[in-house]
Amino acid sequence: ALLHSIGKPLEGAELRVVNADGRDAVQGEVGELWFRGAGVIPGYVGQQQDSSAFDDQGWMHSGDLGLVDGEGLVHLMGRQKDMFIQGGFNVYPSDLEAQLRAHPAVDDVAVVGVPSDQWGETPVAYVVSRTGQPARPEEIMGWYNQQAGKTQRLADLRFIAELPRSAIGKVLKRELRDQYAAGR
Repeated sequence: ALLHSIGKPLEGAELRVVNADGRDAVQGEVGELWFRGAGVIPGYVGQQQDSSAFDDQGWMHSGDLGLVDGEGLVHLMGRQKDMFIQGGFNVYPSDLEAQLRAHPAVDDVAVVGVPSDQWGETPVAYVVSRTGQPARPEEIMGWYNQQAGKTQRLADLRFIAELPRSAIGKVLKRELRDQYAAGR
């Protein structure tokens, strides 16, 4: 379990996993990770960052989704803004991306939720194909959907030369959603 987690909080640091309704999550339940104490900045200088990331009790609301397992290990599930709801179920793109990376023709992948009349939102994968491993989108999507649960099946899969990234290498999922909405 340790290899698939980010470990335990540092001594002197506090961690809360908080549900969407503001309650502390139970063991194994996904929620937003809140931090306070040693190693956590007390706030941002000036108005350059969102001051709502900190509450009046000093908790930093990270925007990261995660859970704590039975051994007290913290597991990241993705970013809160990337999670979407399909047919009443929370879908964490990082789970879908991890499964898609297991396909031999997939070099890199990002999954985004896009609007759906039937489901509210539905997942679309953008795949960078591995050199020398030709595959059609239908092949990868079919392979993936056979093993995925009902709430995690892809609605579409598109090849892309490279994923759009920020200067620090973070995938810019908003750009992918915008591309999908524009029909590209």
